Formats: sequence, structure tokens, C-alpha cells
Amino acid sequence: MRRLLLLLPLLLACRVRGTPPAPEPQPLPEPPKMGISWELSIGEGVSLPPALLPDGRAVAVTNSGKVVALDPHRGVSLLFNVGEPPTAGPVVVGDTVLVGTFYGRFYAYDTAGNLLLSDSFPSPIVGIAVGEGTVVVAEDGRMVMYGDTGRRWTRFAGDNVVVPPSVRGGAVFVATVSGNLLGYDRDGNPTLLLN
Repeated sequence: MRRLLLLLPLLLACRVRGTPPAPEPQPLPEPPKMGISWELSIGEGVSLPPALLPDGRAVAVTNSGKVVALDPHRGVSLLFNVGEPPTAGPVVVGDTVLVGTFYGRFYAYDTAGNLLLSDSFPSPIVGIAVGEGTVVVAEDGRMVMYGDTGRRWTRFAGDNVVVPPSVRGGAVFVATVSGNLLGYDRDGNPTLLLN
């Protein structure tokens, strides 16, 4: 009991003091301001990233298939209309704009709106890759390489292709949904097949 009487003043002193106050929150630093060089409204939704034309304009494809050029000085102008929901592109090669659609159509137009090439596939276009004078279009399970004279070759991946291909040194590389990496040279011969 005597011990309790001796500890009682200490316990009361601790109880009176309580818990120390929490430190005051420090204000967060102000985030840096991002400058906008220019902003234009297309008037429709866009689901794919824009590309740049050689003259400095941006080109975008609306969800309804209108391909428009955006210029900070001249505003928005229609280049052409594919009339289908886009799934790939726009990809710009010189003064040519490439677009792939949900209905399996591949289009190449010049910036004046003239159709240069139209081709059909049974499935939506997954991606378009460009490199060293070639264009590669991928859809569900097939890759097609185009050259100056049209289709150069068509190869079947044997599996679903769900990401755009890439072109490097004339070779085409594409990954399939089951994890295969396929590679083809400029003539369509297998150069790399990894599983």
C-alpha cells in the first residue's frame, strides 16, 4: 500500500500531462505550373494519341473516324474521313497519314486528303509500325508488310496479336497474347522466335 501511495503522485502527474500534442502539419509545396502553348477543341472524342506532321501541325483521329489537322494559327481542319472507329494510328510517314480501323480497314492518305492505299483485313487493326521504307500492319493474328508496290508479304502469328509491332533494321517484331515473340526479316523469313 505504501508503494501505491508513493506512485500515486507520479501517476496523477502523468495523467495531468496527457499525450503530447501532435506536430502541426506542414503545408505542401506549390506544384509547378505547366504552360500550355496552345489549345484547340476538335468537337469530338479522341481515343488515340495524335501525331505530328512535318509542317509542325498535329494530326488526330476522332472516334468517328475524322482525321483532322490542328494548327495554333489556322485552327482545326479536316484532312479526310475514314468513317469508321479508329483502332490504330495516326502514323505519319512524310506527308502520308496511316490509320487502321475497328472494321479491319487500313488507309493511307496524303495530307491533301487523297487516298493512296486502302486494304481490308478480317479483324480490327491492332497497330501500325513504320521503319526503313516499310509499313507493317498487325491485326488479330497476322502481320502484313507493305513496300512501294503494295503488300510485300503476309505472315500468320498462330496466336492473337494484341500489341502494335515494331520495326528495327528492316526486321519486324511482334508479341502474341500467349507470350511468344516473333521476328521476321524484310522478306518475311523468321529471324527470331522466342517462347
